Amino acid sequence: MNILDNIKLDWDRLANCEEVSGLTDYEKVRVKDSFAFLKEELGADFIKNHFYAQHPLYFHIINRTAYSRIWVADFADNLKLFKHLPKYESLLKRLINPNTCKEALSVFEPATIFNNNGFNIEFDPPITVNGKPKMPDLKLIDDETKSILYCEVSTSNPSESQVKIEEAHMKLFFAIIRNPYNLKYAGYWQPKTLDVDIDEIELEIKNLSLSVAERKGFGKLIIPDIITLGLCLPGKENLLLQWAHNYNCYIGCFNGPEIPNNELQRIKIKIRNKCEQLPIDTPNIIWIHDTDFFYPIKDIIKTMGLIDSFSNFENILAVIIEGGYTGGKGLNIIHYDHHTFFQRQNKYMETLQSLIIWNAYCGFSVPAETKNKLNKSFLEYKIK
Repeated sequence: MNILDNIKLDWDRLANCEEVSGLTDYEKVRVKDSFAFLKEELGADFIKNHFYAQHPLYFHIINRTAYSRIWVADFADNLKLFKHLPKYESLLKRLINPNTCKEALSVFEPATIFNNNGFNIEFDPPITVNGKPKMPDLKLIDDETKSILYCEVSTSNPSESQVKIEEAHMKLFFAIIRNPYNLKYAGYWQPKTLDVDIDEIELEIKNLSLSVAERKGFGKLIIPDIITLGLCLPGKENLLLQWAHNYNCYIGCFNGPEIPNNELQRIKIKIRNKCEQLPIDTPNIIWIHDTDFFYPIKDIIKTMGLIDSFSNFENILAVIIEGGYTGGKGLNIIHYDHHTFFQRQNKYMETLQSLIIWNAYCGFSVPAETKNKLNKSFLEYKIK
C-alpha cells in the first residue's frame, strides 16, 4: 500500500476541522470553503505531487492546527482577490512551483496589503526605463487621486559568510551534544576554523567524547586559533568549571565567531540595484523582506538615520524593510523624523517588524490621500 494511502493526505480529509481545537463554527466553514477553492486552483494532485518536496505552502496545508488553518483560509481569500487580473495564471503557476513559490509569496503579500487598503493592483507591468524594457513587480493605482506608483519587491537571503559560519557551528555543536554519554561542555571556536577541514575537527571532538567517557572524567581539545573545548561526565563539573574559568568560557556554552553584520550595507546595495528596475518619471516603492535585518540592531533610531540617504534616488518615495520571527512580543512603535519602526504580533503567533523610511529627497509630490493609504498599507500585515 502506498504511504499516501495510509496517511490519506487529500484535500477533502484535510478540510475537515472537527478535530482541530480553537476554531469557531464560522471558521470551520470558512476553512472548508478555502480548501475546496485551493483544490481547484492548485490542483487535486498538488498534495500528492509535493508530499516529499519542501514546498513553502505545504506545511500550512497539512498542519492541523488552528493557526495554520486560519492561515490557509486567509491565503485562499486573498488569492481570490486577484482571479480577475490578467497575470493571475502566471502568479498561480509560480505559487504551485516549489522553486518559485517563495518569490511569488514575497510579491503576493504586499500586493494583498495594498489591495486591501484601496489600491488596484497589476502584477509585472511592462515599462521602459532609459529605453530598456523593465518589469517591476507591482503597479499601484489609486482611482480616487489618479495616482500611479510602482513597487519592486525583494527578499534578502543570508550572506555567504553567514551561511558558512552557521553551517560550521551546527556541525561542531552537534558533534559535541550527539553522544550517548550526556557530557557537559564548555568552549568556543574561532574564525580560522573555516579555513581547515571541519570533518577532521568533528572527528577529534568525537574521539575526545569517547576518551572522556572511558576515563570517566574530564578532557580537553585545544587547537590554537581553531577550537578550545572542554568535556566532562556528569558529576565532574568541578573539573570543567575550573578549566573553563582559566580559558574564559562557561559550562553549557559553545560559542562561535560573530556573524558579520553587513546587512545595512547589503540593504543599501539592494536599494540602489532596485532603483534601476523602476521608472524615473513616477514615485516608487521598494519593499524588502529581510528576516535577519532586525536581529543585531541595538539602536533602531540610528539605523533609520543611516538608511535615510536617498539623495541620488529622486524616484523613490519610500523603502519598507520587514522581517519577523516565531513567537510573541507586544506592540512597539518608534517614530524618528518622518520614519517609523513598527512591531506587533499577528494572529499566527508571529512577531512582525517593519521599518518605514520615507524619502525626503523624492522629486514627486503624492496626494495626502494616497500617502495615507500607503502608510496604512505599510503598517498592516495579512499574509505571512
